[in-house]
Amino acid sequence: GLVIVANAGVLGIEVDVGRYHETVQDRGAFFMVEVLFAVVFTLELVLRLRRRKFNFFQDPWNVMDFHLVVIGVFDIVVSLLFDSPGAKSVTVLRIIRLLRLVRNVRLLRMFQELWVIMKAFADCFVSLMWVMAILGLILFVVGLLIATTVGQDTDYWQEWNDSVKYVGDIPRTMFSLFQVVTFDKWVTNIAGPITTAVEGGSVWSFPFVFFVVVTGYGLLNVIVGVIVEHTLQVASATHNAADAFVEMLEHRIIASLVDDFLEIDASPGGLSVHGFQKAIISPAIAAKLQVLGVETDDLIELFRVIDHDRSGTVTPYEIMEGLKRVKGNAHGKDMALLTGIVNRTAARIERLGERVEALTGRAGLLLDRMDSMLGATTQEIAYREVLKEQRKEEYNRAQR
Repeated sequence: GLVIVANAGVLGIEVDVGRYHETVQDRGAFFMVEVLFAVVFTLELVLRLRRRKFNFFQDPWNVMDFHLVVIGVFDIVVSLLFDSPGAKSVTVLRIIRLLRLVRNVRLLRMFQELWVIMKAFADCFVSLMWVMAILGLILFVVGLLIATTVGQDTDYWQEWNDSVKYVGDIPRTMFSLFQVVTFDKWVTNIAGPITTAVEGGSVWSFPFVFFVVVTGYGLLNVIVGVIVEHTLQVASATHNAADAFVEMLEHRIIASLVDDFLEIDASPGGLSVHGFQKAIISPAIAAKLQVLGVETDDLIELFRVIDHDRSGTVTPYEIMEGLKRVKGNAHGKDMALLTGIVNRTAARIERLGERVEALTGRAGLLLDRMDSMLGATTQEIAYREVLKEQRKEEYNRAQR
């Protein structure tokens, strides 16, 4: 991309600085830089051809690149063969050199936003042509009306010196009305003189206001709306295409993951939980799962998600479908499965709550029994203390 931009910049500098340099000797450094760019683009083309073979020409962009490189080489060859100032070949060489600017169109593939804008303009071209046709029809009808009234009125000829210049015939009147549409000095040059130059010209005030509203604010905003609509459509289509490409790559990675799992454990019954955990920690599988964005922190939960039939083992087909469910959009059966899991979990939580309530009630009964036993024990201890004191007093009296 930078080489393409540099080539265009050098071409612009050559046209501006070396505009009188026609021969190879006059062009000097510019010709050497042009040869350098041609070598770089030719090497790039050769490498791409060796890599993609005949598939290279299946892409229209590549076909355009091929012809532009050939044109650049042809430009250099012709410059060396017909190196004479003032020859007709000079004009041909200039055209060929200007065609190299088309190479900058390749930048559209490198900058997505620029491609979206250019694609939107290309798609809305037909709609814009229809809007222009409507605008041209309105300009013709209104121009015909003004040219046959104001343009042929002798009073306007006398009071408005520029009447012939602006409304002398239908083409001039249409161009003047287009100036009104673009709001370029339309009041001082056109609308003002028509409405104030002669007595009774104020009757044109409302038609001019209506014309400006319909064309200047109406049709021009329609053009903006058409461009914006197509831009949004192209952006959406580009986003969907990118998502589809990413999804295709993910499916390829998932298919390769199945092969990796089979290399680790090719038993016909499938992988158990321990075999699945052992496979996950291998570097190749862990790296691919990281690329897919699959969390491997909770391997047991991941195994449960993949084990769709709850058999305790996962087959290669279950691994592929499970990873697709993890990465893809939720389908009806997935939502039904999730709903079942949530309902079962809610039922388990409810049963656990009932058990907790029952245990809480039993704990309350145990606490009451312990309180009563504690009270009885306290009374028994107090009774035995009193009995002990009585026996001690009786013993003392017996000693006396």
